[in-house]
Amino acid sequence: MLSKDQLNIIILFFLVIISRIFFIWEGYGIEEDSWGLVLNSMEISSIKEYIISRMPGHPVQELLLAVLWNINHSPEIYNGLSGLFSLIVAIYFYLILKELRFKNPLLASSAMVLTPVIYIASTYTIDYIWALAFIMMSYYYILRNRNSVAGILLGLAIGCRITAGAMIIPFLFTILVNSSRNNLRHSIVFAFMCVVTALITFLPVIIFYGIDSINYYELPYPPVFKALYKGTIGVWGAFSSIIFALIIFLFLLKQKLRPYNKSYTKNVNHLLFSWILAIILYFIAYFKYPEKSAFLIPVIPFIILLFGYLLKPGYFKILAYSLIISSFFISIDLTDRYRGAGFSDLAVKFNISGQEIFIDVLNGPIFSDKSKRINKQNFTNNIVDTYNGINKKTVIICGWWYNQLKVNLLDQQRNNYVRLVSYVDENQLKEFIRDGYKIKHLPEQDISNDSKFFSDYTSHYSSPLLIEMTKVN
Repeated sequence: MLSKDQLNIIILFFLVIISRIFFIWEGYGIEEDSWGLVLNSMEISSIKEYIISRMPGHPVQELLLAVLWNINHSPEIYNGLSGLFSLIVAIYFYLILKELRFKNPLLASSAMVLTPVIYIASTYTIDYIWALAFIMMSYYYILRNRNSVAGILLGLAIGCRITAGAMIIPFLFTILVNSSRNNLRHSIVFAFMCVVTALITFLPVIIFYGIDSINYYELPYPPVFKALYKGTIGVWGAFSSIIFALIIFLFLLKQKLRPYNKSYTKNVNHLLFSWILAIILYFIAYFKYPEKSAFLIPVIPFIILLFGYLLKPGYFKILAYSLIISSFFISIDLTDRYRGAGFSDLAVKFNISGQEIFIDVLNGPIFSDKSKRINKQNFTNNIVDTYNGINKKTVIICGWWYNQLKVNLLDQQRNNYVRLVSYVDENQLKEFIRDGYKIKHLPEQDISNDSKFFSDYTSHYSSPLLIEMTKVN
């Protein structure tokens, strides 16, 4: 006879698998970094040396994908690994909730793993969910006083994504306020194992690129509205963001919600500061560089833990169910013909900062993401057709299309007339022109290239590549 916890974990298993399996087949995702990881795994596998996929290095994922390249590098395998790590996230978050004696661990775990930004990120080839899985395992073992294991796991999280290192601070505080003896010694053991493990994972980066390479490249700061959108609706979805706003409004203004810890039957007061600290650290980091909603993924479990403490159980259930629903209803996205999302006839369209946006009640974020993946692949197919037809020396500035285009060309014969570049500075453009190349750019990539180099020279040397929009999956 299965226990209640065993049954709940089985339910979580099927919830995660069934919810992901329909979305892992459409290429490697909408992010250029996802396709870059595919190229990177091929390159490492071919030359048998470590190559960084992007700064500052993500060696745990890069090396594991490289090992898998010659076995199977299809989207269902590479994307499926992210789905598998999201299953680990769900199970360990459930175990954390059980350790804290939370009354509704299945509901809270389901809500967390179906939160739109986590749901979407776990269906394509990227490192966000890999890092979160190791963070959740590390936190669970801290609560279980297995601090050396927790340190190793957080070190592996850093090896997936270096920003996971921010969790060292709240995790150390958790160990220090624990009720067990020798807390200082335990915290030193945790920190030592974490740092050593992280350094070991980053050895390939340090050996081949030097310690100075462990840094980020600078990009322009996006418009404030876009940063706020990505940090709210981009994370929680429109539906849950509305619920969050209502709950916070009641909590702060009407004071109808007072701090309750009835959802926890165990005293968790000593953990509150570490939860809040983790949230603050990642929000500060996000607003310093608000490029992607997924940068806030590490704090989602801690936000759920905190709201579980602050809200009455009934209000928390409303919030949890809204997170579950939010992935499937109300999407806000671009209508862009090359990289935008599909929408229903009921969608409302409007313009913001020169871009057409839609709101579609019937088309949730997970479905919008899938349609964007299909749309981007269709356009990539058309670029490939155009590429194959070029018979004069041409340089194409590909920008954010570069990685996806290169992956699509892996099994095709190379066109010796064409050179593909991601981004190119002005001196390189002049050199290409001296060598007799015509300079072309894909849609919007003149602006993107200028942004990359904080300049405005690209359109002076380059003209748009004419692409016939014919190929549709």
